[in-house]
Amino acid sequence: LLGTRGHVVQTITKTDGQARLDNGETWTARTAPGVDHRDLAPGEEILVVSIDGATAMVVPAERKLP
Repeated sequence: LLGTRGHVVQTITKTDGQARLDNGETWTARTAPGVDHRDLAPGEEILVVSIDGATAMVVPAERKLP
C-alpha cells in the first residue's frame, strides 16, 4: 500500500481520521510524523507513506515519499 494515493473522507489529524484509497479501500488514517501537523480536510488528496497496524500514515499528495 505504500505510495498508494487516495482522498480524505473524515478530517485526518495526527490522532484520527479516515481515507479512501484509490484501490477502493477505506482506512483509518493519521498524518505521518514530520507532517507540519495541519489537519487534512475532506476531499484533499493524500499519499500513504507507511502502515501502523490497521492505520495508514499519510501525507498530502503533493509531498513526495521520504
